[in-house]
Amino acid sequence: MKTLLAVLVPILAVASPAFAADEERYAFGGDQYVAGREASLSQSVENDAFAAGFNVVLSSPVNGDAHAVGYSVTINGPVSGNVYAAGNSVVVAGPVEKDVTAFGSTVSLSGSGTISGNLRTAGGSVTLDKAIAGSAMIAGGTISVNAPIAGNLMLSTESASFGPNARVDGMVEIRAPKPIEVPESVAPASRVSFVRIEPTVIAGDAKGIFDRAAEGHTNSWIGAVFGAIAVIVYGAVLLALFPRRAEAGFMTAMAKPWKSLLFGLLAASVYVGLIPVLAATLIGIPLVPVAVVLLVLAALTGFVAGAYFLADRVLGAFGYETDTLWKRVGALAIGLIAVWILGIIPLVGWLLQFGLGLFGLGALAFSSVGRRIDADFHREIAATAGL
Repeated sequence: MKTLLAVLVPILAVASPAFAADEERYAFGGDQYVAGREASLSQSVENDAFAAGFNVVLSSPVNGDAHAVGYSVTINGPVSGNVYAAGNSVVVAGPVEKDVTAFGSTVSLSGSGTISGNLRTAGGSVTLDKAIAGSAMIAGGTISVNAPIAGNLMLSTESASFGPNARVDGMVEIRAPKPIEVPESVAPASRVSFVRIEPTVIAGDAKGIFDRAAEGHTNSWIGAVFGAIAVIVYGAVLLALFPRRAEAGFMTAMAKPWKSLLFGLLAASVYVGLIPVLAATLIGIPLVPVAVVLLVLAALTGFVAGAYFLADRVLGAFGYETDTLWKRVGALAIGLIAVWILGIIPLVGWLLQFGLGLFGLGALAFSSVGRRIDADFHREIAATAGL
């Protein structure tokens, strides 16, 4: 967790105001910080490198650790320390003298040079074509291994293949729904173990939970009433504790509806993506329950906020002012009833509810962090809301 904070804090400090620009740079104590739509480092970095943006490219030598976050992340230069990378597409092509931790939809470890430490990676598709002097822990939907590994190898996957250059000097552990053949040229059978995992069990349990919940709400009016009261009470508590933040979120939602929806998608992606990332790391496994609780609270908060914003807008059009707490709670109750009615619509009802939840969550997120992207707009919002 300390490592995660050490990575995120300096990156976000530079990245927040810079995503609206092509590139922003900052140097301090031998560290190099770069952020923007196109973020690149092409000159040698004395100490650590921090990069965030849409397209991130580190092509110069880094004498410390390299930290990179973006949609597309490419690290071509040599790194004397550790590599921490996350994005939709992650490529580590240069030599790394310590460990590599990488997460993405597609992760590729290739090119000349060796990863002298351990490899920890997870992705939808992972390709290992780079020698590992330590051990490798890989989780992914499909995994391709075509490089020598001096230590142990652990694969958690549904599909894995081994190329002609694949070799493991240590133990091989395969975690998969069905056995995966490991060629003798990779490791003898005496050093290969298999652990069966059943993803369908998790999916089945989740489906059962939702089915039972739906059945309970359908057949038990008492449960439905108490559930509705609980949501209203939760929303009322939020409105009582954070009235100005709620007002800022409402004004942001009305002025920037599409950006609010976009920020909702981004926030939901971060919350959902955090769970498998934590699960893929040993130190993060104990934090998975915390991440799940945060996800549920974020979803509930977004749903409540979306219902309140919708009701406040419609009631305001008829001259109803939510200038007291009880009026705001009344608007929230009306909004929740309206959203519940929307959910009854076949096929599209749940989609409307889902979109409204993203809209509410995004408006709150945008009103909080978006001020670094559109400073003038959010300064005006904050002044009006009394923040």
